[in-house]
Amino acid sequence: MRLEELRLLSQMLALTTADASVQTVLERAARNAAHLTSASRASIATPSVVSDRWRFAAEWDSVSGEAAVRGGEISAGPGSLVHRTLTERLPIHVLGDALVAEMTGVSASRASVVRMRSILMVPMVANEQVEGILTVSRPKRKQKFSKHDITLAVAIADHAALAIQAARAIERERRERRREQLLARVALLGLKPGTPVDVAREAVPAVREAVGADWCAAYVPAPGRRTVETVISDGIEDAGAGAVARRGVGVAPPAKPHKGRWMRVVAPR
Repeated sequence: MRLEELRLLSQMLALTTADASVQTVLERAARNAAHLTSASRASIATPSVVSDRWRFAAEWDSVSGEAAVRGGEISAGPGSLVHRTLTERLPIHVLGDALVAEMTGVSASRASVVRMRSILMVPMVANEQVEGILTVSRPKRKQKFSKHDITLAVAIADHAALAIQAARAIERERRERRREQLLARVALLGLKPGTPVDVAREAVPAVREAVGADWCAAYVPAPGRRTVETVISDGIEDAGAGAVARRGVGVAPPAKPHKGRWMRVVAPR
């Protein structure tokens, strides 16, 4: 194995113990995979949270030497290359615009535009969990990926999957610490002087962040009455055509909450 190959693989292995974000791991893996396999393009697809398709989370274009614009999705339905890769959990190599288009779900014209006539897909697996799919491609059918190329791509995918899981563990730990800090701050609000509206104004954003809600509101009853006097909300409200951010005092609660996680907090009288 060449010195450069060892350096890039060691770089990926180091990310499993480094304080790196998931996105950093994805971007580094795409770039290193392109370099190691001499691919014109490398990308990593991860599961979409809103559909059964997979989204491109990171891409590297070797021709321009820059990270490509993230975005777009790829089919994971039966017969697609993604589905086959997930099912077999083995590297899959296909050649030709038509075959690539058929197996990935993209059009043949797009396969040609993004230089995907020779494509290799590798599942990113760690601890029996698929974290993503690494794809490297070359612009010509004759530019097949060798066994050595496939070995390097698998090594990058394996190291990246471990690093992703390590990064997520660190992010979960940070979120938990932040959650404890926010809830402790909310608990202390009851000891501070002020009206229920003052308490709610500080508590609502903190509670929303602590529980990971998309929308949170406090309903403050009128003194001595059973009617709501003030509504304090923070977060995303479903507005029919699209979600909008709402924050402030006196904002009426949405008739239908956002489809994500949400909660309501009723302030004491």
